[in-house]
Amino acid sequence: MTTGTCKAIVVNGDGKNVSTIGYGETYKSDLNKKAMPLSIVLSNCSGVTIAEVEAKAGTGGTCSGDNLDGDSYAAGLNTAFEIWGGDADTGVKLSCKTPPAAQKVTITNGAGTYPMTSRIVVANGKSLSDVTAGDVTAPVTFVVTYP
Repeated sequence: MTTGTCKAIVVNGDGKNVSTIGYGETYKSDLNKKAMPLSIVLSNCSGVTIAEVEAKAGTGGTCSGDNLDGDSYAAGLNTAFEIWGGDADTGVKLSCKTPPAAQKVTITNGAGTYPMTSRIVVANGKSLSDVTAGDVTAPVTFVVTYP
């Protein structure tokens, strides 16, 4: 008996395989508004009809806020990133503090896609005036399992 598996990659809104979702220059007025599409693309699936996707803080990452208890992923300089399954505000928030149940992806003809949105926001418990200029990053790990 063998467990099934798929090849999994993260792609940006242009469909390019990426390890980082780049926001480029972002202004304070863009915080809580600027969002970028991304997806987990599953391919070459064998023996799999369903996959499950979860997000968690990556190595060295935390939830946002002074108490590390925000739904968003801390990015530094009092900013953070939200991850949504589907569209921001209408999809499922893949919360850092209180993660939802694993999100199901249907595998058809050996492939499946889980569309997501990342949005840059003010960190939990902070205000726009707390945000300072500079480069920010938030390591987020996507875990794919096959139930």
